Amino acid sequence: MKCEKFVAFPIFSVFLVMGFVYLVTVFIFIEDWKGLRSTADWFAFLDNYTRFWNDSITDSSFSDEAGNRRRRCSRDGSFSGTSSGQESINTGGSEGSVILITKHKLTGHNYHQWAKSVMMFISGKGKDDYLTGTASPPQKDDPSFRMWKTENNMVMSWLINTMDTEIGQNFLFYDTAYEIWMAAKETYSDNDNTAELFDIKGALHDLRQGGMSVTQYYNTLSRFWQQLDGFESLDWECPADASRYMKIIEKERIFKFLLGLDKSLDE
Repeated sequence: MKCEKFVAFPIFSVFLVMGFVYLVTVFIFIEDWKGLRSTADWFAFLDNYTRFWNDSITDSSFSDEAGNRRRRCSRDGSFSGTSSGQESINTGGSEGSVILITKHKLTGHNYHQWAKSVMMFISGKGKDDYLTGTASPPQKDDPSFRMWKTENNMVMSWLINTMDTEIGQNFLFYDTAYEIWMAAKETYSDNDNTAELFDIKGALHDLRQGGMSVTQYYNTLSRFWQQLDGFESLDWECPADASRYMKIIEKERIFKFLLGLDKSLDE
């Protein structure tokens, strides 16, 4: 008998609370209903109250499931609600993920291609100051030192990851990305570009269309010409002389293209 009273009391309390909520809701319902002026307002009023009760029942009876559903919808972009205690954290996006920086890994014989492609990537990330030396390290007690250290280490890892393993090992113990960049230039860059120029001009001399399409043949020539222009950087005192020289070079390249075409195109 005592057990029956013990069970009946909480059930009675639940019904009492539900009755109180019901009375409050009816009171609010009547007060809001007094302000309605048209049939459209009446239907909108009923729709809002129906949604209110559906949401209340769902949230109170299935709070865990509803919360999970909100979180799933939030990931899909359909809803913006989040559970309490959660924050949106920016993890750095592409800077922190594994990405392909360049296909031109430094092998010791392709410094200029490597340097050009790496500089393009790092400049695109807005971190080229770490290669030019503009982003000098602040004092260790400076509040900005931690950010500088993080970004410097990130650029250092980018540089080493674009080198062959044996070459990269030689740069592991440098302190800044600028030191790695300058050491690689001093070690692998030929100041006169003699070796690179010899290889490119030799390849251009022997290049013919062969089994390539006309488009492939032209693209191959263009790639060598672009490399050649990068190595043969001439400082002209007179802009007019530079313009005349470029016209001569362009005419020679047209001749080279035509002379390398397959003879079958003449038939």
